[in-house]
Amino acid sequence: MKLIENISQLAACRGEGGQGDIHGIPDAVMVWQGATIRWVGPKRELPVEYWNAERIDAQGGTVVPGLVDCHTHLAFGGWRADEFTRRIEGASYLDIARAGGGIARTVRQTREAAPDALLGRVRGFVREMMALGVTTIEAKSGYGLDREHELELLRVYQRLAQAEPIAVVATFLGAHMVPPEYRDRREAYVALLIDELIPAVAAERLPRGAMCSWRSRPSAWRRPGGSCSPGAPRDSPRACTRIS
Repeated sequence: MKLIENISQLAACRGEGGQGDIHGIPDAVMVWQGATIRWVGPKRELPVEYWNAERIDAQGGTVVPGLVDCHTHLAFGGWRADEFTRRIEGASYLDIARAGGGIARTVRQTREAAPDALLGRVRGFVREMMALGVTTIEAKSGYGLDREHELELLRVYQRLAQAEPIAVVATFLGAHMVPPEYRDRREAYVALLIDELIPAVAAERLPRGAMCSWRSRPSAWRRPGGSCSPGAPRDSPRACTRIS
């Protein structure tokens, strides 16, 4: 059993409070054993049963619950920082995309990257995030946009969860955009998503969820005799299949 003391303020963030209520406890102590928090409160109220716990000095720091990064595209190839410079200089996103940049550029570079290289890079990102207090990460695919590489990205997240002490919630984002090879065959890509990618992802139980994010006219989703997900309007881009 361990005890951390000399905490200037501990944010309890109790369930009954509002989003802005941190329920701060000054001069706090927290006691835990394994993955279970046994007691939290002011040092003066520490129960006798915990007095002999192994003590850790917080040195006057603040203790808060682990942070959740709820929207990331963690695994990808290449780097597009230069595009931010172009945007500052006045180029639009469409200008950059027409020149071969944007999401299509990252898709191309992600497909060229080896799985082990992607995993190594992602682990570096995650260690930086953990150092900032992040304990749970949502991580999307969406830069493979074909069967081989979308599954590959989700497997990278599966390996990440096994390799690092952090909770990883993977999301299948196969409809991030229409890949270049399907630019003139949008309906064929929708069929690929529904008939091949989603079943393949579900068969391996790789993510906890799937989402649609296709920024296009609704007719891009039209599929004779069906729709993106059960119960959704045939032309609706808002519905998606949940994998659980």
